[in-house]
Amino acid sequence: MPIFKNLLLKTCLLFSLFVLFSCESTGEITPEKPWVIIVTEQWKADYIVIAVDQAYKADKVISSKSWETSADWILVDELYKADLKIYITSESYKADYKVYFK
Repeated sequence: MPIFKNLLLKTCLLFSLFVLFSCESTGEITPEKPWVIIVTEQWKADYIVIAVDQAYKADKVISSKSWETSADWILVDELYKADLKIYITSESYKADYKVYFK
């Protein structure tokens, strides 16, 4: 019986070391980027945004490519896929965020 306990203890130790080093090597876990859709009526939107012409002026960068690393939000074309709804306005004082479409 002591051999079985010893083997079990070593297995648990090796497994915990494996988990520790695998988590360390991947870095921090980053949250998924929210998927957004543009709506045509302001009252339906979660956020009101204004589009800017340069990325450095923007609070959020939006891209339709999910692999785009510099994007903060991912643009989708179906309402059921979206986490957030945005409305684009031309009045900057109404906007919650300045966005740049990549």
